[in-house]
Amino acid sequence: MTEGWLLGGKPDEQIPERRKPRPQQPAVETNAEPAGGEIVWRCVVCGYLCARKEPPAVCPICKAKKDRFEEFGKILVTEKKPDPPKAT
Repeated sequence: MTEGWLLGGKPDEQIPERRKPRPQQPAVETNAEPAGGEIVWRCVVCGYLCARKEPPAVCPICKAKKDRFEEFGKILVTEKKPDPPKAT
């Protein structure tokens, strides 16, 4: 704080940013296509999340039984297609 600001004068200007701007990442081309998904299960006791086809028999965090898990969402899994052969 400056003395002028404390006495009710003009507020100070903002301090200019000294960090360099981050360079933008180029777009990445992928040859992946959707291959189904995994179900995300959430333990209603402690909030533990896991992505599997079935919930675990026992929560590894709080030891709650399988019936204490609820379906939380789905994760889209992708498989990479093989690259086309290169012409020689």
